Amino acid sequence: MHSQDTTASAHCCATNEPIASRALNYCATLRLPSHRRIDLPSTRFHVEATPPITENAQPYPQVTDPTHWPRWSKYKLQSICSLTYTYRHSPTDTIIQLVVPSCAGETVHLNVHRGVLCKSSGFLQNAIKPEWTAREENVITLPEDSANTVIDYIKWLYYDKIAIKLYEAGDDKLEKKAEEAEKVFCLLAEAYIFGEKIIDTQYKNAVVKAILDAQRSSRWSMGPESVSIVYEGTPSGSPVRRIIADRFAYSAYDDSKDGYGWMQFIDGYPREALADALKLLLCLRKSDGRPEPGVESYLE
Repeated sequence: MHSQDTTASAHCCATNEPIASRALNYCATLRLPSHRRIDLPSTRFHVEATPPITENAQPYPQVTDPTHWPRWSKYKLQSICSLTYTYRHSPTDTIIQLVVPSCAGETVHLNVHRGVLCKSSGFLQNAIKPEWTAREENVITLPEDSANTVIDYIKWLYYDKIAIKLYEAGDDKLEKKAEEAEKVFCLLAEAYIFGEKIIDTQYKNAVVKAILDAQRSSRWSMGPESVSIVYEGTPSGSPVRRIIADRFAYSAYDDSKDGYGWMQFIDGYPREALADALKLLLCLRKSDGRPEPGVESYLE
């Protein structure tokens, strides 16, 4: 088994069936941190496994005898054809435990490999230093962040993919479309705020792309709740604030006749968001040659 860091292009060219079978049985059960490559005589595999992010999960075992393939049945092996996977750390990498609150008021312990945790977050890179963590426990406490938000971040660290499922509008009614789209936007807003707090630009960029994808897939815009989350947790000039202002300036219109949309929600948006949108709109507006309204137009 390879222990050094590597990125591998996935394919399966198994020619030694007995060894291949044993390898797959073994790989299917390991608590692999991400995606592992196993090279055996005339055999190359790429498999998918679950990262050890739960409280009781432990690093995968080290195997010194390649002929010994323990058989557990905890994980289901997926197809190994046409997969591309990456891992970024050694099998002996230290496990760091993140302690976060759950929505039920309990404490959740999440296990992450040290090398993965330090992938791109400036805050977490500093947080694992001895003077910040419990020296023997390798524990980092995040008391202000929800378990779901942190778990979504950990999944991104391992898989380079935002875990939040986007909403596809289809033929849903406007009310349903607004409700379901806003659920996704709120999750993405919280993810972006978390990236802001832990100083992870790569993650924030991934979330920005997901927000734009969410707007396209839902054919809807961020509502008052998700926009409020963004404005409460980001500084002026934030990329997500610009997305919101752009959406107002380029897409908002009088949809009163539809009964559900911009005109119904406009009063619920944060004042600062509306001010940003208005400033952009003034910059974009061009005179169409019509004269300004006369005095008579204002008289009752």
